[in-house]
Amino acid sequence: TGFLNNPGYNGSIAVADSEAEKETHGGSMCAKQCVNRHQTGPDTAGDAFPAEAYLVDGTGVAYRAYFAFQKRPLRTSKGMETSAVFGFVQTLIQLLKQKPKYLAVVFDLPGPTFRHKKYVEYKANRPPTPDSLIEQMGKIREVVKALGVRVVEKEGVEADDVIATLAKEGQAGGLDTLIVSADKDMLQLVGEGVTAFQPGAGRRPSAHLDEIGVENRMGVRPRQVIDLLGLMGDSSDNVPGVRGVGPKTAVKLLRQFDSMDGVYENLEEVRPDRIRKALEEHRESAYLSRDLVTLRTDVDLDVRIADLKPGLPDTHRLEMLFRELEFMKLLAQIVPAEETGPPERAVADGGESLESVLGTLLEAGTVAVALDPGELADDPPRAIHFSTGDGKVSSVTLEGVLNESVEALRPILEGEGTRIWAESSKVLTKTLARHGIWLEGVDSDIELAAYLLHPGRARDLATLCAQYLGRLPEGIEAEGGQGTLKLPFDAPAPTGAARARVISQLTPVLRPLLADQGLTSLYEDIEIPLARVLGEMEMAGVKVDVGFLREMSGRLAGDIQGIEEQVFEQVGNRFNLASPQQLKHVLFDQLGLKPGKRTKTGYSTDSSVLETLAGEHEIPRLVLQHRHLTKLKSTYLDALPAMVSPATGRIHTTFHQSVTATGRLSSSNPNLQNIPMRTDLGRELRKAFVSSEPAWRIYSVDYSQIELRIAAHLSGDRDLTEAFRRGEDIHLATAAAVAGVPVEEVTPRLRDRAKAVNFGILYGMGPRALGRNVGIPVAEAKAFIESYFENYPGVKAFIDDTVAEARRVGYVTTLFGRRRYLPELDSSNPRERAFGERTAVNTRVQGTAADIIKRAMVAIARRMRGGAVRGRMVIQVHDELVFDAPADELEALKVMVAEEMVAAAPLDVPVEVAGADGMNWFEAH
Repeated sequence: TGFLNNPGYNGSIAVADSEAEKETHGGSMCAKQCVNRHQTGPDTAGDAFPAEAYLVDGTGVAYRAYFAFQKRPLRTSKGMETSAVFGFVQTLIQLLKQKPKYLAVVFDLPGPTFRHKKYVEYKANRPPTPDSLIEQMGKIREVVKALGVRVVEKEGVEADDVIATLAKEGQAGGLDTLIVSADKDMLQLVGEGVTAFQPGAGRRPSAHLDEIGVENRMGVRPRQVIDLLGLMGDSSDNVPGVRGVGPKTAVKLLRQFDSMDGVYENLEEVRPDRIRKALEEHRESAYLSRDLVTLRTDVDLDVRIADLKPGLPDTHRLEMLFRELEFMKLLAQIVPAEETGPPERAVADGGESLESVLGTLLEAGTVAVALDPGELADDPPRAIHFSTGDGKVSSVTLEGVLNESVEALRPILEGEGTRIWAESSKVLTKTLARHGIWLEGVDSDIELAAYLLHPGRARDLATLCAQYLGRLPEGIEAEGGQGTLKLPFDAPAPTGAARARVISQLTPVLRPLLADQGLTSLYEDIEIPLARVLGEMEMAGVKVDVGFLREMSGRLAGDIQGIEEQVFEQVGNRFNLASPQQLKHVLFDQLGLKPGKRTKTGYSTDSSVLETLAGEHEIPRLVLQHRHLTKLKSTYLDALPAMVSPATGRIHTTFHQSVTATGRLSSSNPNLQNIPMRTDLGRELRKAFVSSEPAWRIYSVDYSQIELRIAAHLSGDRDLTEAFRRGEDIHLATAAAVAGVPVEEVTPRLRDRAKAVNFGILYGMGPRALGRNVGIPVAEAKAFIESYFENYPGVKAFIDDTVAEARRVGYVTTLFGRRRYLPELDSSNPRERAFGERTAVNTRVQGTAADIIKRAMVAIARRMRGGAVRGRMVIQVHDELVFDAPADELEALKVMVAEEMVAAAPLDVPVEVAGADGMNWFEAH
């Protein structure tokens, strides 16, 4: 029966790449229910208003889904666009959840209809259907049929007429019928037993409309809709109506005279005169328009309502389609579960049974490991499970015999002779380390392998099993689009047993794929060992001076209040500076400042607008300062103390290794990589991060101009390479050229600006954006770009060649083989295509920089574990590493770190690092 009969399925669907973003965009129906059936607002078709028959305007729903993602279309890794299919499937699944008695999806067929014969200009203003949507319509039809839903089409008429005919039949048979369509023509059908659901678009909410709802939305009753459209016309279908009569006038006329016939029978009473004259002149157009919008309810169809009962889904065909479309989470919900049953399982709770299990594992040499965690994060695991890849699982109970079992397991988990396969080796390492086991011999990490193969895809076990095994093994099931676990085994703790078995099945499949893509070295030499390093950093944490944070917070609170009083005094009244609406009123109405860009809710008050206005008036400058201080206070000064562990006095962030597409690390809870650096107050925040012991120091070290050095290496540009070999400061030289001053007169601020110029050019920034970002005229920015490429032709060739190769193969690689797929390069949208071109170059450079510092971290941690120094690596911020170390070992640490950071970057140009130490991060940076 598949996912449709799964009581846990909640209707949400996600597909490959940017899962979270795709689940919140167009094509889906909102879930919030309305209070009553004629109220408009967010709603899910069917959830709040179940019907017996659902008639879906398939063409209309597909169009809305397609254009909802027009700015950032959804694509497979091979570049196939899937936006319309995704949105359509999401809508149809939600309807199927209602277990409808009858359901049909109605599509328009190509070719003219009877309306075109009446009016040759009918729909003549519509642009041609995009090719990518035409391609998707075929897939949509396939999915609909595979879901067991009837497709209805009829030549010579529109889908609207087919739906009208079926709705009339349902009405005559006493069925409660729901029409799913955003077309306002459909509202003429609403009446006894027939309602309409209009999916939302943009800021317009979804609406479920009965007769009262139609009148609330359109201003007229359903039977008057054809007269309304006849008078006002319909620009979307090129229905002319009466020139000069708009929606408000048409509604007013119908309220006064009830119908179009009534309007023309009482034409002498129409006021003002210009409206009466327009009606007289365009009488023929009005009646033609009404005829065009009137839906036929007598179409000769080869189906009846009784023929529209949903059938059983063809799960095999759905599986094939969803694999092709890369709807991996949805695929995980429909693939059949493995029928081999639960694995053979040995359970050991100490004594002879434990010895038997350990003997089997030592003999195997390779084991997949998974845990059943305790109730709380710091509780010891309840059991640990091992799979040797032969379908058998050995489970060791830890409850009550933790110490005995831990000691017995050391030869397996800490011995160099056993290869360990894990789902997430960092999580496994941290969990075991809390209880005295330091995991060695990690040879496989499912999460990291899947990340390297497809950085943007979901990596839950159900999705991976569906994708790579073609089935859901016993114990793993997809529920609501997520990989969750059944409990099919006998106690104790079957969840970890299921995971261990799946890990042993996935690893042999993923390894050859990594090898085929040239990712084995990146996987084994960088990512897997780095997982342990990050686990150690998370456990170590970084000490925070809570007293300093509270003192600084109090100081900023006074500054914020002072700014508010200063603003109120100048404006002459009090208002909420954080309210965009109130701020707009003050800036543009009271002060009379010239508005900048518009948004859907009016004129913008974002930072770019305020920065422009700051040159004209002091209030925008004060508001910008107020925003900066408020964000600093709330995001860091007030939030960080709550994140300090009472047990350690430190913040223990989480480093994410498999999130970014470029390979960079990220962090959360808190995000230590986002500590502000551009303002003096932001930098002062680093004073809160202090050494953990009185005799210890904080040491910060980072690469010098690493991304430009990588660009020199990758491009092979002679002059750029030689400049680095001579030890010149590239940013300094650029600053001197842009400002027209000698090198010795370049200020630090001017050098920072030049740094932005260098990187802006490297990543494809145009003259306009470059000029805006660095504060120079567009003409000057254009001249600089031209001069830059004249001086460094190798860089220009590198950029062009990178984009051309990425377009040819569909992806780019870093120096160490990391891949990033770029379907945007084949987009018909120029803006999206330009994004792909910039990203191609950025990924090669920034991704290589990310790989380099990861290599350095692995090497440094290995030496520190070997006893080189007693310090700890505690923070990584892109090109920077932060250490907490004894003061008497600092010099040895600095030498060792510099050696490994330089050695990690095998470039054709010299690699330099710079560092400093202090009692806190501020002093060290």
